[in-house]
Amino acid sequence: MAKEKKVELVDQITDILKECSVIVAADYRGLSVDEMNTLRRQLSSKDVKLRVVKNTLARFAAEKAGMEELKPLLTGPTALAFGFGDNIADPAKVLIEYRKSTKLEIDIKGGFLDNKMLSREQVTTLSKLPAKEVLIATLLGTLQRPIASLLSIMNGPLQALSRVLQARAGQLEGGSN
Repeated sequence: MAKEKKVELVDQITDILKECSVIVAADYRGLSVDEMNTLRRQLSSKDVKLRVVKNTLARFAAEKAGMEELKPLLTGPTALAFGFGDNIADPAKVLIEYRKSTKLEIDIKGGFLDNKMLSREQVTTLSKLPAKEVLIATLLGTLQRPIASLLSIMNGPLQALSRVLQARAGQLEGGSN
């Protein structure tokens, strides 16, 4: 590969590293071209980019992007899955689901999130996080529960008083005939 091409590739990877919100590194050894393309399609449907780059070039890009901690993951055949935006669990979810569905040995090496390295176990834990919408709905439900309980408690005596008054009104109507 020509030096200009390598410099251009390092710049592209550096830009991706600066833009992404999460990175998951995996060993893609044993995947055929068709399997790799299937994995790429599944990842791209979740707005995740998968790049296979020479480790040397990826190390230069990591250094240039200020992500020195990423370098230990760049050994052996490495595919980098880059997640963008708020869906930080998507790269890990798709990789792990793909591994389970195909029974292929895709080894998750680790990851990088918020300028912190993630171990293999942490990436697996990240993959089990529910979607952002589910987390928001759960939070809102948790916040509304005490208010709903308070309203129920406060409405109890008023409802009881209303039933007593209705019963008394029924007695008075029945007694005047």
